Amino acid sequence: MKASHAVRVRAANAGFTPASARPGDYAAQTAQATAVLEKLAARLHTEGERIRPAVLAVAGMMYEWWEQGIAGTQDPHEDADRARLQAMAAALRTS
Repeated sequence: MKASHAVRVRAANAGFTPASARPGDYAAQTAQATAVLEKLAARLHTEGERIRPAVLAVAGMMYEWWEQGIAGTQDPHEDADRARLQAMAAALRTS
């Protein structure tokens, strides 16, 4: 299995599906990113250190997906949501 395929499989297992929130739909994109990061934190807590590399890979992909999906929306909550999502992703590195 190629590494990129493995990351996609892990992403799918974490609930990440690019079609689940349409680009430009700020609320849906943000809700999806938040939900996936919360699921990743729960799985990391349950399954431990052995899955941290996969969790970090999916978290990074999720954050990039969110940034691309919200491009051009200019939502007034964008800065606060960006900081919150970054903090959630950072917590996965150190939890």
